[in-house]
Amino acid sequence: MTRKIKSDRKYLFLGVALAIVLILFGVLFSQKISLSPVSAYPIQGQVNEENGPMPPQGDKRDSAGSADNSGLQEPEGFIPICTRQELSSIRNDLSNQYRLVCDIDLNESQFEPIGELIYDYGNNYWYGDCFTGVFDGNGHYIANLYYSNIQDDGVGLFACTDGASVYGVTLVEPRVEAYHLVGGLSGLAYHSTLTNNKVIRGDIKGTYRIGGLSGSSDGTITESSSSSADVSASGYQAGGLYGVSGRGSQVISSFAKGNVYAKEEGAGGLIGSTFDTGIADSYAIGIVNSNGIYVGGLTGVFYGSDPQTPVLSNSYATGDVVGKNLVGGLVGGGWYGKITGSYASGDVSVVPLTNILQSSGLGLGGLIGDSVKGVVENSYAKGNVNGVEGTGGFAGRLWSYEVTNVYSTGRVQGSYYTGGLIGYIGIYDIPNVVTSSYWDVQTSGQQNSDAGIGKTTAQMKQQSTFVGWNFESMWRILEGRSYPFFRWQR
Repeated sequence: MTRKIKSDRKYLFLGVALAIVLILFGVLFSQKISLSPVSAYPIQGQVNEENGPMPPQGDKRDSAGSADNSGLQEPEGFIPICTRQELSSIRNDLSNQYRLVCDIDLNESQFEPIGELIYDYGNNYWYGDCFTGVFDGNGHYIANLYYSNIQDDGVGLFACTDGASVYGVTLVEPRVEAYHLVGGLSGLAYHSTLTNNKVIRGDIKGTYRIGGLSGSSDGTITESSSSSADVSASGYQAGGLYGVSGRGSQVISSFAKGNVYAKEEGAGGLIGSTFDTGIADSYAIGIVNSNGIYVGGLTGVFYGSDPQTPVLSNSYATGDVVGKNLVGGLVGGGWYGKITGSYASGDVSVVPLTNILQSSGLGLGGLIGDSVKGVVENSYAKGNVNGVEGTGGFAGRLWSYEVTNVYSTGRVQGSYYTGGLIGYIGIYDIPNVVTSSYWDVQTSGQQNSDAGIGKTTAQMKQQSTFVGWNFESMWRILEGRSYPFFRWQR
């Protein structure tokens, strides 16, 4: 066991900066008025992600593209949707139950979002008429959704959902561009349940809170959903699935494959910024790029309410990550929260300087860039890391952290406070504890670390090196041939 204690609080701007940023975006979820309750659900799939849309199933269309629904039988209580006009008419009754019974091609002509969201910037709250019912994609797809107005808030297939249940919706190549709260499926998902929804290819663009599936979510359960759309924000908070997720949200068995860009802070392969959001069995594989801070392969910001809450588990990111400061292969930066059973394999590097007066390259790590008062256990990082100050193969900088059973193997390069495992260990209020954690001194090019134990490549491929690790149910190793890996990995 190695225990490292350091009292220097140099550069601890993270606490103030992160608290301010997250309190501000947390206000989005805590203030809303004039909204009725919601619900929503289903899907099975007629779209092959590799080959694109499958031939339409079960609809009867004439040469003009209209549909004959006379032979369609829907369960009692569900309204069948088969045409663009019928899809658009949902805005006239936002609380009912709908089922898609045909594939619909919107032909890249402007489609007004279903419902309306209004954001009051003066008082920092939102209100409007959101979808509150049930929408079942039913194995059909909606192709070529298009909307462009760079001044609008709340844009997607739905402007917003409130307590809704939306499931089985497949959007193929949506192209959506607006200002704030922008996503393929919804601009804002509030207290809703989203299950097995897919966004296949496409481009989602905006300024703030932009996501492949939804711009933001709060109190939302998202399961078995995915997006391969590219996402970009000219401001902050962009994510492959969500731009930002709020208190009480859960993201389960979901993934994102698209590339993500945010000019300012909060860029993540899956979620741009998370606030008390649990993540399990999920992954991101796209490239994440930002000119700002808090940039991560899975999430840019991981913010919790205590060292054990929320939990990020059995998840991973494989894309390369590029950012200015607080950049990590899995998590860019955060405060509190627990990471377990997760890994990152993408390379982490600092964005090239455009101004000699800019500060860049602070807090870069293979798994975590820079984080305060959390817990990380049974995790690893394999990507190369290239930073300036506070650069580590596993974590760039950690403050009052508990680290157990982790390792890193990537090459590490930096100018100050550079370590094979952790670049810098600092105390926020309590000592750090680092236990049974290792790095490869040969592949990293680093003989030193602010915490952890250095081993040769040969030693890192021997089970006996990893003292106290659970090789019965958590880890596997191919003796002499591989580094440890998880039993859940294929």
